[in-house]
Amino acid sequence: MDQLTTNIRNQSWMQMLQAQKASGLTIKQWCLENQISEHCFYYRQQKLRQSAGEALQQFVEIQQPVAAPHLENNTMTNSAAQIQAGRAVIELNNNASEELISRIVRVLNAQ
Repeated sequence: MDQLTTNIRNQSWMQMLQAQKASGLTIKQWCLENQISEHCFYYRQQKLRQSAGEALQQFVEIQQPVAAPHLENNTMTNSAAQIQAGRAVIELNNNASEELISRIVRVLNAQ
């Protein structure tokens, strides 16, 4: 199965899980109302969890561009931006260069 098909399928299944949670119904009740077998629901949930686990195991090293000398001694006290991708959280301060942010976005888009 190609990556596009997998992504579309996973997105559809994720919407199903979110709809069940938002409904306030138990999984059994929600499945009955939406004509989905509980086995199918749990199978899809398991596959999504496996996909998320596999995505987290793929680490990519990103080299930070050389900082300007006047910025090297600055320490990050609070993050100005936070990027969340699955369970990974990337925090950036105001000194993060456009090049670093661009590299991070490229890597996330490639996943």
